[in-house]
Amino acid sequence: MENKSLHEALFGAVCDKRVHLDWQTRMKILVGTAHGLAYLHEGCQTRIVHRDIKSSNILLDKDLTAKIADFGLARLMSEDRSYVSTRFAGTFGYWSPEYAMRGHLSEKADVFSYGIVALELVSGRNTFNDKLPTEQAFLLNWTWTLHENGNLMDILDPVLVEAQPEEVTRVIELALLCTQAVPSVRPSMTKVASVLLGQCQVETRNLEKPSFLSESSTMSRPQASTSEPKSDFRNDAPAITVVTAR
Repeated sequence: MENKSLHEALFGAVCDKRVHLDWQTRMKILVGTAHGLAYLHEGCQTRIVHRDIKSSNILLDKDLTAKIADFGLARLMSEDRSYVSTRFAGTFGYWSPEYAMRGHLSEKADVFSYGIVALELVSGRNTFNDKLPTEQAFLLNWTWTLHENGNLMDILDPVLVEAQPEEVTRVIELALLCTQAVPSVRPSMTKVASVLLGQCQVETRNLEKPSFLSESSTMSRPQASTSEPKSDFRNDAPAITVVTAR
């Protein structure tokens, strides 16, 4: 892909001449990814759960249009099932609590992961950074701290000087809604796209800090991993892309 992945655009070495993502481009990526996931969840004859949505699985073409990649972990789900029980697989920092702890998989696991990616786009920070103070290491936990203190704008990537506070706040609150502990509270990806496009509002009254953020067993990084954790599947799985904008 011409501009590689979103992960490389956000976190790649400056010396590699990584692409600059201004606020409008980041919004375009968020909307495009939301449309792509909405198609997988609602537009296909059989629901598809990607199961490994993360910044490195969102590719950027020459126009910085987002394309969802790597369906090595994807699962098909029948319409009569609210979730399936399956062995956990995924990437640390993006997994939803019901999937990581109980193996309950539904499209709402993708919604949770999308919320984490949205926070990465707003902040320019990775979901986990062990070089930061403990209270800031987990991006979701740090965002909640700022939300509770009324300092949400402190999370904004300093390079995004043109971003409007109202729009930034809307995206952050939407990300917090996507990462709620209760799957049924998380919005559909169609609703997410509508919020991003300004067609409806974020239902902030439903926001509640997830209890798992204070549970060390859930938030602890696997001790065996010292680099970016890998998904639990073969690393040579083929990359399949979905054009998210129609």
